[in-house]
Order: sequence, then structure tokens, then C-alpha cells
Amino acid sequence: MESREEATEASPRVFLIRHADASEGGKDPDLGRRLTKIGEQQAEALARRVAGWQLDAIFCSDMTRAHETASVMHRHHPAIDLIVDPLFREISTGTLEEELDMPDGELKARMEAVWQKIVTMPHPVSAIVTHNGLIKYLIGRTIQVEGVLKPRFHSAHTGITALRIRSKGRAVLQFFNDTSHLTPEIVVPGSKAPWVEDPLTRRWHF
Repeated sequence: MESREEATEASPRVFLIRHADASEGGKDPDLGRRLTKIGEQQAEALARRVAGWQLDAIFCSDMTRAHETASVMHRHHPAIDLIVDPLFREISTGTLEEELDMPDGELKARMEAVWQKIVTMPHPVSAIVTHNGLIKYLIGRTIQVEGVLKPRFHSAHTGITALRIRSKGRAVLQFFNDTSHLTPEIVVPGSKAPWVEDPLTRRWHF
């Protein structure tokens, strides 16, 4: 159980943010697609949302869609570092359990390195623009899901998830997939689209 001292201690806060939409257009074989027009609007809405946040650093994957999303955010926080790190790339486009059995052990080592970077974050408040699969893995590791490396959570484009870092390499999930900055007209339709509450009518768009 978390002690009172640990609970009240100023521990690092980490926001995990999925990149904006990049579902169409040409695809670089290494760095992937650029943001779509809707993706650019999503990134702008996200950036306005976090403009007043007390961020100390912004990290992002080196994939184009994550870097472009983070760059829009960074325009509102020019005094802090934007750190591009390939460690935060997507972890899998297939079955993660199968890829972990590859003899080189590269993916397993990267996943552990990502977790260690999260739980040893030196900044009081940081944001990491990354990918859905990696966010799933980090949530599963945080809540200690047994036997599932990518639990069935889905982070929408620009969805914000928050972790509070604890001692001894642990973290607490504060909230998941907050998309309140999105409006219905900048959500890509589909079965995995986020539920969006219209700010004027207060009706939900599913």
C-alpha cells in the first residue's frame, strides 16, 4: 500500500499522447505517413488544450505522425525541449507475443528500456507523443495485467493518458484517453472513433 508520504510527495507526472490522424496519403517505408488534414486539425486542438499546462519537456517518437503532432504542441511551449526519441516508436503491427520470441531479443529490450525511461523520468511534468500499441503496453504494465502484453484498450488520435510515477519502478494510472479537446467535425468516423460530447448541445457523438 502507498504510504501517506509517498502519496503526497511531488512525484513525476507523465502524459502519454497518441499522435493525430495519419490514415491516408503516401507512406515512407521507415517513418510512416504525414498527418492528414483532419490530423492537423486534431493536433491544433490538442496544442490549444495543453498550451497552459506546466510542461517541462515534450518527447516524441521519430515517426513522422508523432513528430508532427509534437511539433504543433511545442509551438505553444517554445522554452522547453522537444526531444525526438525512436525508443517511443510503435512496438508492434502484429502479434507482440510472437515478436518477443524473435531470437535477437531487440523488441523485448526496447520495451524494458521504454518502461525504465518512464519510471525514471527526471522532469516533474512531461508529455510523450507516441503510438497506440506502446500506450497499451504501458497501461498494461502500470496496472499489472497478467499474461497480456497489449490489453484491449484503445487510445484515440490525440487521446491523453496520464501516469503518476511512484517509487521502486512503479506507476499509477490517473486517467485514460481524454479526448475532450476534440469536436465531432475533426473525428475520423469508424468503429474505433472516440465518443465526443458536443460542447454546445451536450449530446454525445458515437
